[in-house]
Amino acid sequence: MIPNRFLLLSLFFIAAFAEVSAQRLPEKRLKEMEKMMKEKKLLQPDADFETGKLDSKYTSESAVLMAHKTTFDFDTRKKNKVLKAFITIRTLGIVNAMNEKDLLVEERERRKILLQDNFAVDKYSIIYFRLDEEEDLFEARVIKKDGTINTVSLEDAIKVTSYSEVPKDFLGYTDNPPSRKYRPEFYKVPIPDLETGDMIEYAFQHLNSQHYIGGIFSEDDFNPVYYLCEREMPVMKQVIEVTTVSDYNMGYRSLKGAAGFEESEENGKRKYRWTDVNRPGIRSLSYMNPLTTLPSVKFQVIYAKKRGQEFIWFYNNGASNKPLSMDEFAAKGLKYWNRIDQFEDDRHGIFTFNTSRSYSVLNKQMKKLGITELPDDEFVKTSYYFLRSKTLWQEWTDYEFAKSFSTFLSKRSIPHEVVITTNHKISSVSDIAFEEEIVWGVRAKGQYYFNPGDHLNPGEIPSYVSGNPCGIFKIEKLKAFGAHEIQVLPASDTSQNRNTVTITATPDIIKATVKIQKETEAIGVSKELILDDVLAETPFAETDLRNYGGVGLWEELPNNEQEKLIEEWEFLKKKWKEEKPQTMKLQASYSYGRPVVQYTQFRLLQDGRNHKKSVLKYNEQFELGEMIATVGEDLVLDIPLLIEQQKQVKQEERVRIHDIDDGFARTNSWKINCIIPPGYQVVETENLKQEVKNAAGKFSTNFQINGNILTIQVVKQYAQRLLPVQQWNQMTAFLDAAYSFSISKIVMKKVK
Repeated sequence: MIPNRFLLLSLFFIAAFAEVSAQRLPEKRLKEMEKMMKEKKLLQPDADFETGKLDSKYTSESAVLMAHKTTFDFDTRKKNKVLKAFITIRTLGIVNAMNEKDLLVEERERRKILLQDNFAVDKYSIIYFRLDEEEDLFEARVIKKDGTINTVSLEDAIKVTSYSEVPKDFLGYTDNPPSRKYRPEFYKVPIPDLETGDMIEYAFQHLNSQHYIGGIFSEDDFNPVYYLCEREMPVMKQVIEVTTVSDYNMGYRSLKGAAGFEESEENGKRKYRWTDVNRPGIRSLSYMNPLTTLPSVKFQVIYAKKRGQEFIWFYNNGASNKPLSMDEFAAKGLKYWNRIDQFEDDRHGIFTFNTSRSYSVLNKQMKKLGITELPDDEFVKTSYYFLRSKTLWQEWTDYEFAKSFSTFLSKRSIPHEVVITTNHKISSVSDIAFEEEIVWGVRAKGQYYFNPGDHLNPGEIPSYVSGNPCGIFKIEKLKAFGAHEIQVLPASDTSQNRNTVTITATPDIIKATVKIQKETEAIGVSKELILDDVLAETPFAETDLRNYGGVGLWEELPNNEQEKLIEEWEFLKKKWKEEKPQTMKLQASYSYGRPVVQYTQFRLLQDGRNHKKSVLKYNEQFELGEMIATVGEDLVLDIPLLIEQQKQVKQEERVRIHDIDDGFARTNSWKINCIIPPGYQVVETENLKQEVKNAAGKFSTNFQINGNILTIQVVKQYAQRLLPVQQWNQMTAFLDAAYSFSISKIVMKKVK
């Protein structure tokens, strides 16, 4: 049998040969990087990478991270740039360009990994790197068992077609995630001569910008960084080094027994160093929130010229590891709301609204649209959609949203309360450290309103706060007053979070393919999970106008500018129409683990962005290859795979020590109508009718045959988000059933 890595590399070179020249790493860019590398060599001698003998307890591990070092240089350099007009217009609504400040973070990552078996060799036989910014760099080498060092050539690198393909080991901590506005460019390159016992060592430099729109904050803080101590392989040594200029300080919080930073000064700059050694690997991160479960350290660099070393939730680094009670959190939130409302704070003195976000400007726009004349109930929902038309094109903080929405309601004398909690995917209340970890919302007329971002509807509670403890305080005349209350936000259940798929599958015996007609409906958090991907490369912004009475995307602009932007918009729509099927084709191939022979249709039926039509609906048509095998005259079909690839619980994952986090309670269901080819009949098997059900969830299948149609009904349900570790066996029971069904076969016997 051919080893997996040779098959993998063969496929790589076949794909590379098929790529057009534009998809290969441009020779000019490669030479530019090589020139910069002469001044900024990444794999230079470093005492932290003088690795000694491997600890004997790790000799049976697949791979060991011998050394890992991350350095951050937080730079106060700014670069101004004019945003593209068609984005900027909806951002401000009143101007066609603005200045955007970028704080720059130079992040360097270096890893040295010992490969001890074929699985590890296969995993690192293809490596990935980003070349998105001008100063992005990458270097790699292989250290053979005999000490020989082979430099990895990047000449054969090809562009990665999907960001989801890039393993997290090749991503930076400060990298901006992909969005509909940003698509980072990554490349991949093969390493054909890897062997067990080799070490792969690679390093990259990413220059990342953190955007701040002029006028929101008069001082500049960098985003927090989150670093896990434990990984899926043992770590012999890991180091973080942070450099800041004198006007900036760093605050941090060490959690679950992680070490702290050591501070020093050098050449007028502050330096912070963190070291951690000999961490055993964790077998799996599945069904876990690593940031709130495992040892970690989080830190933030802030502008400190006026604030000293004070952060909003702790006054100095000595107090940074003290747990915060829910009452303390809510009390601080109430005080913070009122002090910031004065636009001047004796400790911070930093917050001010951008003019375009001030009440007078926004109210003037709403008045023109007729929103201010609506009855209270309609006003609440429509003004929320109006704010979403702003957050759709430009990121607003949760505080800015809550403050603006609360002001709208206060001016109308509509009773409401402010809600303060945390993003439970990042931090619990007790472990909160930074302002960016706070989530602000508003409760009015019995419904909750959180920052809508791109897609939230009135009353929808995002997954990252669902079921959270929260502080609530009343608002009167723009001020928080009275005592705060401690409550728990509603948590959605399996009936509210649903993903429903209906498939008609038509086998093509000659081609060994199955033609698929698929319709998907999603609601609740199940919708939230997929909405960005489904609506990407679609002009959904055009229908967004209907939710708040907007007239046109460019209504605030002069006629001559409107004509230009309409032309650009039409060009984008044409481009998206061509690219969307290819994007969905890649997603289908990933979901089913089979080649998509052709993808013929994607149609968005309902975008789910209106509270009256909150269900996302879309349909697809495509053809999956390698779905049919023959045994004599009989057919063996992979029809159960149409519930997509399911999680396989591996043997090493079955012993678990951590509690379970499913993400959210939900129900996934499939109705598969398979057309039975003429002259064949279905052989009934046990997998077509089964049920595994317990307190953790369930998996069930049922079927019926009507004429030439085999209908299979499948339900997979996660009963609740959080489960104690004692229920892991119950959870694996229905996960095992789902996996076993997905890899099972449907046999159709030739009728004689």
